[in-house]
Amino acid sequence: MNLAFQALLILAMLLPGMIFRSAYNRGVWNFPLGRLGPASEQIPKALIHALWINSTWALIAHGMHGLAPSWVWAIDFRAVACWVSNDFGRDQGEFSRALAALVASPMRIFAYVAGLYGFSWLTGETCHHLVRWFKLDRKYVLFRFDHEWHYLFRGEVLDFPDPSYSRTLGFPRAALMAEDHWATVVAAVVELKETSYIYLGVVVDYFFDEEGNLDRLLLDGARRRKLVDPVIDAGDPGTYGDVDQFQVIKGHYFVLRMNEIRTMNIDYLTRGDVEQVRAETASLGTESSEDDESEPPNPGWIPDRRPSG
Repeated sequence: MNLAFQALLILAMLLPGMIFRSAYNRGVWNFPLGRLGPASEQIPKALIHALWINSTWALIAHGMHGLAPSWVWAIDFRAVACWVSNDFGRDQGEFSRALAALVASPMRIFAYVAGLYGFSWLTGETCHHLVRWFKLDRKYVLFRFDHEWHYLFRGEVLDFPDPSYSRTLGFPRAALMAEDHWATVVAAVVELKETSYIYLGVVVDYFFDEEGNLDRLLLDGARRRKLVDPVIDAGDPGTYGDVDQFQVIKGHYFVLRMNEIRTMNIDYLTRGDVEQVRAETASLGTESSEDDESEPPNPGWIPDRRPSG
């Protein structure tokens, strides 16, 4: 038998594992396909899933044939084993029988393979939603996705039981959990010519490059200040509303490129933090003089609702 055909057949049987991994990892979020790794790394992982997916689908097809033999064709497992192993015996009789099983009805093979790939995708999507629904990826490392940026930007890292992620008593929000998360504020240091700036904003979305690396951040209510300005205590959420410290960047959204960022700080805001800042901002507006025609301070970075994702 032509080795190219055998390689194509093996790839067709391995592809369900790749489809499953792609659907399982991607799910409903912006998962970078580049994070799946090169083909040399995908094949061993896909092989494990391909084994049980092919076996499960074969059992399903065999059971359906028993229930409706006129509608579902039987699988010639002997012919499949001959094609995969490239072992037809010393005579041509076995080869002729396997070839007859292959060309008897191409539509049968097409229907089986199409169902197999669809089953692989549906199984991957279902497993992804079950893990996310029961929050198994937050509770157990075994189910955790290779998507650390999602866990960081959406505040789900707060539910990790790992000792390395535990908050010590030295931090002011030791009891903060993911369900308390309202918004994620990013403070990034960016060098522009000879001056370094701190950019501040609420993470709305994020994008990856073709290799799966974080490429851009989409910020709402962006503002900036020079790094040499007086330091603001990032532990107090009320300081984020101080318009005297940060220069507001006009625009609906601000795109911040990761290759321009030297370092980045991530701070999680709760509903209580948002209400506190809005209350302090409103009090600052009422304390301004009546003849002052300027608008009261407005913390434009405060979102009206939680960013989706």
